[in-house]
Amino acid sequence: MQWLGLLPGLVTGIAPIGIPLGPSGSRPGARGSAVHFAFPLVRWIRQYCDLANYPDAVPEEEEVEYVRGMSRALKSIENASGHLHWRFVRTGWLLGSISAEHLGPALLRFVSAGVIGEVAISMWQGLCLQALAQTRAFYTVWLNLLQAVGFQDQPTEYGKRMWETGSAMSTYWLRKEATQPTYLQEQQLAILFRSVVAINSGAAASPCTCQLFYYSLLRESVTFWGVYFKPRTTELGSSGDDAWNAQMDTLDEKLSPCQLMKVSPLFLVPFQELVMPEVDQVMGDFACLPKRIVTAIVCGQYWMHRGEPSTAKECFNAASQMLVMSMDCFDNALQSFICEEVPNSKWLQFQELYAYMSQIDGAVRPFHVPRDLIPKSAAMVSREPQPRSLRIPVEHSVMSLPPLCLHANNSELHLRVQGIPEEQKLFIYDFAGAWSLHRVHLLRSLDFESMSYAGHKVVFIGADVPAWTNLGHALDRLVTIVFGTYRHAYLSGGMAKVLQLRESLEVHVRFSEQDSRDLGFEVNHSASVWQPSVMLPFLTLFSSRPIRLLPQLPADRVNASALQSLTQVGTRGNSCYAGGFWCSRNGPLTAPELRLFRVVLIVRRGSLARSRTIVNLDDASHWAETSFANSEVRIAVAQMEQFSIGEEIALAELTDIFIGAYGSAMWWPVFMAAGSCVMWLYPPNVPLGTGFTQKALTTRLWSKRATLEYLDLVDLRHVYVPGGVPPPGTPGNFSLPLQEERSDRLAFQRLDIFLDLAEFGLAFKEAVSEQTQRLHVLAEARIST
Repeated sequence: MQWLGLLPGLVTGIAPIGIPLGPSGSRPGARGSAVHFAFPLVRWIRQYCDLANYPDAVPEEEEVEYVRGMSRALKSIENASGHLHWRFVRTGWLLGSISAEHLGPALLRFVSAGVIGEVAISMWQGLCLQALAQTRAFYTVWLNLLQAVGFQDQPTEYGKRMWETGSAMSTYWLRKEATQPTYLQEQQLAILFRSVVAINSGAAASPCTCQLFYYSLLRESVTFWGVYFKPRTTELGSSGDDAWNAQMDTLDEKLSPCQLMKVSPLFLVPFQELVMPEVDQVMGDFACLPKRIVTAIVCGQYWMHRGEPSTAKECFNAASQMLVMSMDCFDNALQSFICEEVPNSKWLQFQELYAYMSQIDGAVRPFHVPRDLIPKSAAMVSREPQPRSLRIPVEHSVMSLPPLCLHANNSELHLRVQGIPEEQKLFIYDFAGAWSLHRVHLLRSLDFESMSYAGHKVVFIGADVPAWTNLGHALDRLVTIVFGTYRHAYLSGGMAKVLQLRESLEVHVRFSEQDSRDLGFEVNHSASVWQPSVMLPFLTLFSSRPIRLLPQLPADRVNASALQSLTQVGTRGNSCYAGGFWCSRNGPLTAPELRLFRVVLIVRRGSLARSRTIVNLDDASHWAETSFANSEVRIAVAQMEQFSIGEEIALAELTDIFIGAYGSAMWWPVFMAAGSCVMWLYPPNVPLGTGFTQKALTTRLWSKRATLEYLDLVDLRHVYVPGGVPPPGTPGNFSLPLQEERSDRLAFQRLDIFLDLAEFGLAFKEAVSEQTQRLHVLAEARIST
């Protein structure tokens, strides 16, 4: 499907612009004018687009007045641009707070009618014409997105508006000069785009989330890219590189990714799924857009090589659609894969992929630009990729709130924000199993006489059963909350300011209705079982005031006896605060709780490891992936050093079967759910120590004990699997000198591991069977409640 051509005459034939623009992203100081936030192209137009670029002669007696009028018109557009982006800096975190009216009359007329003052932009020449057309495409995207927010209950109109948005957005990126930097206003556009999709579809999660099984697929797609992608290949037919032609010919096999993509309609995500995605974008059919984009572009090159323009064009069209729909997250998802080990990985950036697609043959290009209008500076043969990542500097985990009030009867959040119509629907990001939106209201609609004002601030913390009752989950949640809440105070005044802020904070812990019941907060609920909190002692460090619980239950249904003495239930009547912090979930998204497939995490030792390498790990993981259906078992192979501590904990939380070589990496299972399985991979005949039925490991052994110091602290099932004897010539260290083995009881830790695939396979099948039973029991228990 093509997007371009939907906006006829808007930017037809406009090539990337070679305009000298300075760096962006800087914020003016407190005294800076809003005009400093104007889009750089707008500032350039006002400075350089004068009479010299205007084709029609102006009578001398009218020239002065004409110049003054044009200057006023350009100044109005610059002011409108600056105020729009300044407002986004101030209120962009409040989704829905900016509307089409905030573009201002001058900018609206420029976008809708294509005129400045009374003069059509088509009357200009040269770089001014190109800059004006490019700017119009940019603000056409803004206008369409801001209008699309109003179509929450009109899916047909919303889809049409988003189609036009995608067309204008592709137009803008495909024609942007390849050497221009990333601008602050482009980052704002990416944030706005994700907000509009979230408000209209209800899916606030990132489409670039690639967890576990999908992370493995993303890694494979990057490897596929490194082997096959060639940036200078832009024409149909075989290239002059015989080696590359031969490499491409290997994709003729029926099971190659490009052949499978041709027969599988689900790999290239349909447009309707991009603008109205599934709420669960983590494990759904269309999860992990980056792996699809990377594969689609490589396959586009393959079909160019094969001389099939229609199939190649379909790949590039789909890549362009998916790329623009993931503009806020693509660069974040691919950043860790950009390295010297992966050839041409520097091209794996949002803007660089568009720069490449602007150069390909017109028969397969996802838009139309005459070849003679493409500047030589942008050609693939004359430059290297630029470090201009479109990474969005936005954290949803902690947001600073303006003055606010709470209603006691329903805990509705009302914010004091000026300049927003009272009827406008507003949201902030929240987390409840996946990223979602939380409805908020404007403060001025309240009856102020019924409100009591407290001069301190409130901290809203979203919690669930694991975070309230499990130390690992609690710490994972609280570390980011402490940082986000206190960092500005610490930077401005050290611990004195931190302690001062602590005295002004009141902590409110929010629970969903279901979590409230599961924790025993509801009176006489059959499933309610009171559970002590491990999070509460840490929360008391936040504030000297009692912790307040917001269980989202009717007041007459709250079991007050279930609340510890240091807590209070509900708000303090109708309360107002000087400000606050909205703290949501930290770290990556979690999988749905009611799942019946087994999540298997295989830990590969990192680049710094000098021993205990599992030399045939790829064979074992391949056997596991091909022996079980994807609906039964999902496997990810990970190097834990690539993740933050919070992400490592989250990975362990999600895992049902944790597999790794013996060593410190096997501490992570302490964060797994009770009843999960841990598979320890050892060399053959190693000593297990006391408490085991085998003194030396000769065959697989099941136990309730770990060989590390946590022993049976966590209710887990451990299986110890001995390795085998490798074939002669296998690289690795598989034996020790007899004297070293006798004198050092830990000498075996310097050995590598060659898996006995028969023993591994039996242990793996047994582990899967156990976890299948456990997950069915959990699912039945949840359904019954």
